[in-house]
Amino acid sequence: MSYPLIEHGGSGPTLHWAGATGFPSETNRAVFAVLAPRHRCVTIPPRPLWPETGPPPSEPGSWEEYADDIDDGLREHGIDGAILVGHSYGGVASLIAAARHPGRYRALIMLDPTLLSAVVLDQFRASKATGWRTPKPHPLAGRARERRSEFASRDEAFDAWRGRKLFADWSDQSLRDYVDGGLAPTGSGFSLRWSPAWEAHSYESIYTEAWDEIPKLSPDLPVLLLRGGDSDTFVAASGARFKELAPWATVEAVPGFGHLFPMAAPEETARRVLAWLAEQGIDR
Repeated sequence: MSYPLIEHGGSGPTLHWAGATGFPSETNRAVFAVLAPRHRCVTIPPRPLWPETGPPPSEPGSWEEYADDIDDGLREHGIDGAILVGHSYGGVASLIAAARHPGRYRALIMLDPTLLSAVVLDQFRASKATGWRTPKPHPLAGRARERRSEFASRDEAFDAWRGRKLFADWSDQSLRDYVDGGLAPTGSGFSLRWSPAWEAHSYESIYTEAWDEIPKLSPDLPVLLLRGGDSDTFVAASGARFKELAPWATVEAVPGFGHLFPMAAPEETARRVLAWLAEQGIDR
């Protein structure tokens, strides 16, 4: 198998970026612009974004597959000792890769990872066991399947998204980066590169045992976890639980922002990552 590799520019120690569900890594150009003077930024894209990937499997998979793709892809491209940085589900995939391959990575940085509360996880485990064929299907998957995916122009997509609550705290430039990176031209306009079907499949493939991976992390691996101060995905109690399982880790909040803070506050996100890496001696 041949893995695609996206180069986002920069030089220095290699940093692998794993993004959030539905958002191609090009969405985070503003983050890479700040990181690039000190780090080479790359991405092994998730399977929904591979060339000619086709429709998703009919049954849910597991985010473990994305973790395997990250590890196998970096190996194929001869990249050793990368810094793993992951946002949302990309944070969980990066966690799995680091936990299962001790000594292979220089650091692990998770940005509001999808490490959910015990109550929510129990609900997801019960539904996932039946392939989500229950009275309570995955709520985000249902909304993803209904998402508009076709636009006449990039400007039409920008205008449609500019008014949505999801993007309310994004700058125009961050939203433009998502428009440019998230849409592909078709014969009659543009369509989402990360299709609604693949987005729904990603949600339904949630890895419900991710908390069990944390104790497998080596204490020699520097770990940073940044959560959005207003996030409803990775809440403060989850930060405390993570710290109990990995007491050497740095766990901090980015005040005033929610789950998508890497897009809403890209410069601050990148500066905090750089400052922490410098403290760990991993900036060169």
